[in-house]
Amino acid sequence: MSSNESAPYEINDSMKNLGDRIRQILPPIRDSDVILYRTDEDGKERMVIRCLVKYSTTRWEVEEFNPHSEGSLDRSIWTKCHRIIGKLSRR
Repeated sequence: MSSNESAPYEINDSMKNLGDRIRQILPPIRDSDVILYRTDEDGKERMVIRCLVKYSTTRWEVEEFNPHSEGSLDRSIWTKCHRIIGKLSRR
């Protein structure tokens, strides 16, 4: 697994084959929830979760809901974008 990939938390090898299948990183698509990453000058990686409205070769157009706002992020700074394909919600 490369340093650009995320991995599920695994306690033992009982689900190893499943873990290999869910490590795939999917490209961003419009109107989907995404995680955007940037690396600060001190080497720390930062991330934000947003709804991706649209994108171009230079900008990510994003929306957040609480508080509601729309904006754009520079792709030369926010260099990685991973689509969120599943969420765990608790009540």
